[in-house]
Parts: sequence; structure tokens; C-alpha cells
Amino acid sequence: MVKIKINENKFRNAVFMFLSNQNYTVLETPNNFYFLKNEDDEYSDINVIKEHMICVVSEDLLNELELFFNYQLHYYIELYVESVLGIDVEVTQTIYNQNRGYLKVRK
Repeated sequence: MVKIKINENKFRNAVFMFLSNQNYTVLETPNNFYFLKNEDDEYSDINVIKEHMICVVSEDLLNELELFFNYQLHYYIELYVESVLGIDVEVTQTIYNQNRGYLKVRK
């Protein structure tokens, strides 16, 4: 395995690029923002609960990112969500749903 040293900013940019390449559609409902790979998806990878501005990340997405980067990434997912939505998100939680590990979309 080859190890490459990169600074924090370059690492953040790599995570943002990874997430941007997922081509998420952001669905806004009265209570949530959902990051969907397809508009008609039943489950989302990322959910922001508006009332508390909590960012909830599916375990599948987190595992995929951590496997790819070999690093814990909650913080960088928060930064990505904040940049896409233009809002501050205070807490990131991971939730596992037995149906594919995604978050149920409630429209």
C-alpha cells in the first residue's frame, strides 16, 4: 500500500469531490433535506432534520467513504452538507436502517 501525505484542505477537497460525484439531488420537504441519488429513491444517503439542523448519514455511505479514504469522515460530510445547503449543521449522526442502510424519505 502506498501512503501519500496531503494537507487538511486537499483531503477536504477530495471528500467533497467524492460526494459531488454522487450527483445527489437535494429534496426539500417541510421538515427535512434529503440527499438522493435519484429523485424517486425511497431512501437517502444524507438527511438534514431542519428543526434541530442535525445531519444524519446512512451507515452505508459512511462505510463506503471510510473504506475509500481509510479515515473517519463525519466532520467532512458535515462540511459538504453545509456547503451545498448554505446552512450550519451542528451534529452528525449515523443511522442504520435494515433496508439497504439508507434513510427513509418522508415527503
